[in-house]
Amino acid sequence: MDASFTQQWTSEMRRWTESLFPNCELSFPVPNLGNPYSGTLSLTAFWYRVSPGPGPQLLYIGVPDGRITALYPEPQTIRVGFAPWVTIDRAALLQKIAGCQIQVDPFFDDRFFRSLPESGRLGIMASQPKSQNPSRALSQLFHLYDQCLSQYLGGAPAHPKTRPAFYQSFVQLTPPGLFLYYRRINMAFWDWVEAGIAPTSSAKQEEVVGLA
Repeated sequence: MDASFTQQWTSEMRRWTESLFPNCELSFPVPNLGNPYSGTLSLTAFWYRVSPGPGPQLLYIGVPDGRITALYPEPQTIRVGFAPWVTIDRAALLQKIAGCQIQVDPFFDDRFFRSLPESGRLGIMASQPKSQNPSRALSQLFHLYDQCLSQYLGGAPAHPKTRPAFYQSFVQLTPPGLFLYYRRINMAFWDWVEAGIAPTSSAKQEEVVGLA
């Protein structure tokens, strides 16, 4: 299965910003436009903390340390926002991004996730091997992303099975405790995705569970 536009976008974001967020994993992206019919589409993803879990191949999931935003499908400038609880050496940061081949525009004291947990553990997930080739399930999710984003932007006819399939795949592959942060990026997008899905099949991951 060929790499989707969303997979390529995610790989670019990881390539250019992972050094800015040590000990973190990159989330899936979410379109951040309030008006999906404006003709362009930007995606936002966040880097969330991970730490060794209670057993082999397990990781604790922590809160996001920041977010990134760039045009889809071809990013030109990446906007990087750091959560207010992250201590940043601004001079070192600007020096680090000076050599990037793509423009990185940092901003600070990001209140994007205000009122959501700022510390603690949100859940536990299995560690993922650092492989260039995603699993079949992940590849399928990325291709469903492309279809969904095209429909959301208004450039493709809506197919009744696309959004339920995307939603189910997304929920299955999303680490626990992060769904509230995904919703905060663009609640209107999730309302659009969930439209027409029976309440019993909707994700109930909006409650962040703190672990001792």
